Amino acid sequence: MPQPYLPSRFGVFLAPYHRPDRDPALQLRRDLDLVVELDRLGYEEVWAGEHHSAGYEIIASPELFLAAAAERTSRIMLGTGVNSLPYHHAVPGRPRAWRGRATAGPAGRCGRRGSGAATVAPANPDAGTPTGEVTFFDGAVPLATVPLRDGRATARTGVLQPTTGHPVTGRYGGDPAFTPATTPEPTGITVGFTEPCLTSAHTGPLTVAPREARCIAAGGSQTGPVTVRP
Repeated sequence: MPQPYLPSRFGVFLAPYHRPDRDPALQLRRDLDLVVELDRLGYEEVWAGEHHSAGYEIIASPELFLAAAAERTSRIMLGTGVNSLPYHHAVPGRPRAWRGRATAGPAGRCGRRGSGAATVAPANPDAGTPTGEVTFFDGAVPLATVPLRDGRATARTGVLQPTTGHPVTGRYGGDPAFTPATTPEPTGITVGFTEPCLTSAHTGPLTVAPREARCIAAGGSQTGPVTVRP
């Protein structure tokens, strides 16, 4: 039995190494520009480290850096990697790191996985069965490239963030006998939150289960440990 095709997923750990003889503000701006470019290229996640060595490593507060990155990105997942607890009080440290992700809107590390399929058929039924690959896109962002099997390609995506619509299209790359083609109209996929948004202060443990998307709306807040299950 053939093994299922699983698309590769890529992420980046951003170690805050910088030359001490350069302008730190410009280097932080370059780091933010890098996160924006990774989001555009379809990377899954970015993790920012916390260091206090001064000069070379100038991101002492990754949650503030990621909050700035969240304003500039739309889909990439952001995380602290890690918070150095010996430099912080143990009680407020974890909720602060969570708020940096939870209030990031569509870039928070919550969402739902999705799947899609595309069928490639020749205009002439006697021309045979197309081979090659189909690339699925969410708008301009590539989701997965999948080989055709008997003229059909099925893809499982990474986490789709809750929004009013994901315009998903498929692009066939062609083969020696068939020319490339693109779906004429995108398929709209709406991803909603699986639980009501928090609109008031919540105190106590909060668990985000697999395939679950939680949001913190205006007026809402979370105080207490948050567990995000893989």
